[in-house]
Amino acid sequence: MIKNAVNTYGPEMTKTEVRLGDVGVSLLSAEAELKDFLLGNPESKKILIKNFIVRDGKVNLAMAVLGENPLSANLPDIHLKNVGQKKGGASPAEAFKEIFAALYIKIRSPAVTDVFNKGLKKLTTDTRAVTQETKKQLEDAGQSAKDEVKATTDKLKGIFGK
Repeated sequence: MIKNAVNTYGPEMTKTEVRLGDVGVSLLSAEAELKDFLLGNPESKKILIKNFIVRDGKVNLAMAVLGENPLSANLPDIHLKNVGQKKGGASPAEAFKEIFAALYIKIRSPAVTDVFNKGLKKLTTDTRAVTQETKKQLEDAGQSAKDEVKATTDKLKGIFGK
């Protein structure tokens, strides 16, 4: 979502070349990383963004333990007004910095983190239940094997009279 928005609206807003290869957001370590980000030089142009709106956004949390089923949370709407107005206009880099800061705050909001925490807690609970069930099955199988060995030993003792 972030990558598509930057690559789609960035050039239009800055009137220069803007490319973003990938975005990595880690809620657990409170970090965001832009990969292969290019912001062309707009020849010292200043921009003013009257309204920057993100609606109906989603944040996905993908982890190896989740497999093909990442956790997903709705991103609270973002509406920034007059980005760059305080300085009489902002460079594209300054404007994007303000936009990404607002986006990051929303990603770290309880509306998102609570959904992820609940999903991770359920995953932990499910994992514990599976682990306990597996342990019980192994214990039962071990006891069955012991019982079979004892029964076979008793039969052999009966055959050989010992």
